[in-house]
Amino acid sequence: MSKKVAILGASVGGLVAASELVEQGFNVDLFEKGKAVGGLFNKIETPFGLQELGMHVLYVGPRHYELMAKIFGPDAFDVLTGVKVDVGACSNFDKTFFNSMYPNLINHNEQQEILDEIIGSGNASYAVDSALEEAQRRFGKTAAQKIVGPILEKLWLRPAEELSPGSLHCFYDLRRLVVCEKHKADELKADPRLDDVIANPDQLHPSGEIFGGRMAVLIGDEAAEQLSEKAKTWAELNNVGLELNCDLVVNDGRVEVGGRDISGEYHAIIISLPLHSLASELMDGADRLELSIYYFECDGRIGANFPSYYILAHDTSLKSSRIVNYDGYNKVNNAKKNSVFAVEVVHPTNEPPENTVIAKEITRVVPQAQIVDSYRLERALGVYPPTRVNAKILDGFQKTIQDGHEIPIYFTGMRTDKGIFFSHHTIGLAHDAALEISGKQS
Repeated sequence: MSKKVAILGASVGGLVAASELVEQGFNVDLFEKGKAVGGLFNKIETPFGLQELGMHVLYVGPRHYELMAKIFGPDAFDVLTGVKVDVGACSNFDKTFFNSMYPNLINHNEQQEILDEIIGSGNASYAVDSALEEAQRRFGKTAAQKIVGPILEKLWLRPAEELSPGSLHCFYDLRRLVVCEKHKADELKADPRLDDVIANPDQLHPSGEIFGGRMAVLIGDEAAEQLSEKAKTWAELNNVGLELNCDLVVNDGRVEVGGRDISGEYHAIIISLPLHSLASELMDGADRLELSIYYFECDGRIGANFPSYYILAHDTSLKSSRIVNYDGYNKVNNAKKNSVFAVEVVHPTNEPPENTVIAKEITRVVPQAQIVDSYRLERALGVYPPTRVNAKILDGFQKTIQDGHEIPIYFTGMRTDKGIFFSHHTIGLAHDAALEISGKQS
């Protein structure tokens, strides 16, 4: 009898895992809480036309893309490779740096002291309990307290001592710092230990392999409207059960779908949706924020004055979290689309900043931008920040699920406290789970 696998969550990661398992001869059932597949990898109607939900580019490996193309068809996506995969910028110290997304400390008054601490003790091997301790382990005391800690506090509205170590790789990627010019950085990055903490100050000219061979995948407007239909067609052709609008809960540690305990029906379960979405009662006591998305239409195309896909707003005086430039990576030659910024803002629940406040920040970070109109999505997205409190709640909940089943359970969905946040994390983990279930190696 063929083995059966249940996948909770028809996100792109869940679908990639399902496609791999089907190829290995497994029977697969996908259960999705929402009305559509793809998770947040989708688009939404705005006064400025169909736009992405912030910046939704998937970072995937060749095998992941191959499986995605089998589900949705290769024409559904635009693909970027090489240095074009992720062209990021940052704003800190009241200046925008377009050469790297990591905090730039070149000409900072403590640059040499921080570099010396990184070389002398950064990335030492010892266990840590908080984001501040993790930053100190990686970069030394000065950078942890004066650079990384304040950036994290600005983003998550919590002291770095209250955040989990994994928060350095959540929303912002703060695993590295730009602390020296390229020739010196290339020399130091030859040491794997230092390569892990020192950033390349010129992202368009890497010293080695870029992004581990990953590619960036974007969804076209037409394909965005057809994701669910294409997934349904693929599921029917491959005898994959695909149920939308499912009531997914965990009761006494057991996974239930529509009130039915499914654990006895399957040989393994992959939970590809965010774990907190199954723990609604527990999360009543969790730390919570919201993420609002704003759209700003500019007078004319903006790419020439914004040579990156996004700017991470590290500057502690900014409420904005990330400013996204659709003109940077979209291939569609549409003047209306290519004159729009998206801005993501993490804020206290029910307290989104006014559009005018964020507009002023844009013109400060990108002075050439001439804003003519704005729009904020009415519904903010609930966000559970990567606090140690939330980590403790979710760790306990995950253990309850594992202890409540005799079959293997794989957790591959977003967990901010673990730094499982970006698409290459969630898709990679889901695919790795499928490979482990099938006995293959990634």
